[in-house]
Amino acid sequence: MDPFGGAAMQFTKLIQRQVRDLHKICRRKCVARYDIEALSKSEENCIDRCVFKYNEANEMLSKVMQEEYQKVPK
Repeated sequence: MDPFGGAAMQFTKLIQRQVRDLHKICRRKCVARYDIEALSKSEENCIDRCVFKYNEANEMLSKVMQEEYQKVPK
């Protein structure tokens, strides 16, 4: 029996989904060619910026959602 009521599994699935989404978004945006083994410097920089922006957006969204949740009468 899970002492956390499945919360750990839900959290793990959420993180896995976010990593999958991040990979897909940044790869589509930044990687020009797949026939070359290594990323170019510009691709590396693009991926770095993409990951940073994705994380910033998630953090901002989390804050807004938390603020809205706190407004809900209990």
